[in-house]
Amino acid sequence: SVSVSSGSATTLGSGDVAISTGDSGYEAGGISISAGLSTGALDGGVVELEAGTSEATGGALSMRSGTGAKAGKLSVAAASGVDMGGDVEIFSGSASAGASGA
Repeated sequence: SVSVSSGSATTLGSGDVAISTGDSGYEAGGISISAGLSTGALDGGVVELEAGTSEATGGALSMRSGTGAKAGKLSVAAASGVDMGGDVEIFSGSASAGASGA
């Protein structure tokens, strides 16, 4: 296993973790995050992106394509399967008091 994390803090903010590639005058490098393949009968690895939890306002999670003369594409797709294709699900949050998310 490989773990990358910042330290915890009780009175001040904890550290950030940034993963980035350098700028280029030609073509900038990409970033790929992928989970492992399972060749057995069990499931492949899971990739989870989750913003932080807070007693005040939870952290935001944003995805957007790059800007440019021709902006980049943002694709969300479920994979095809032999017996059944994957699902794409988008949910808004509920609230125990007040309005739920839109």
